[in-house]
Amino acid sequence: MGVARWRPASEESGSQVVVIEHFGVLEPKRRQGYGKQLLQVIVKQDIHETFASEPTRPQALVAYVPQTDSFASMKLFQSLGFQPAAQVQVVEDSSFLRMRMAWGCNRS
Repeated sequence: MGVARWRPASEESGSQVVVIEHFGVLEPKRRQGYGKQLLQVIVKQDIHETFASEPTRPQALVAYVPQTDSFASMKLFQSLGFQPAAQVQVVEDSSFLRMRMAWGCNRS
């Protein structure tokens, strides 16, 4: 149905964040709510439960959303509380919009 990969990281400012590196849902399963369900599980269960017993927690969650078909992707991440940042990252001729959500600010 879908795939996701995330990792803890340090920003240039020294802030500790979790970066959602890859997120995708199979084409036949798109626009059926599976993407939102998968993202909720990743954020609320996988990431939050991983850091629940840690002495320090990340300050934010960060995702890089492709700008080629970014409207649906951006709306998906915004539905959980991510906000677009002004930064765009270019990787191998593709541009990605940086989206960020403060730790603990996710919506249902």
